[in-house]
Amino acid sequence: MPIDNENSKTDRAQFQFSAREYVVGSGTRYIKAEPTEGGLAGLDGMLGFELLPGTTLDQAREIAAYLNDRLSIITYTTCPDDPQI
Repeated sequence: MPIDNENSKTDRAQFQFSAREYVVGSGTRYIKAEPTEGGLAGLDGMLGFELLPGTTLDQAREIAAYLNDRLSIITYTTCPDDPQI
């Protein structure tokens, strides 16, 4: 849904994605998103996407490669007047 509010603020940043495993051998894979420069205001820490159980490390690498090829920008919008945002 588009945000049309003069008080809203949207930050944009480019990210690099890589496949990771929480604990080697645990089987829990995730995609780590690292900002290529600067990052997003308001996000202090690592951004990750946990993958479904059973996702292999090779599949996780394919997902990361796809995101690197197809995703250009991640946005983060805040709007103090609308807690739904």
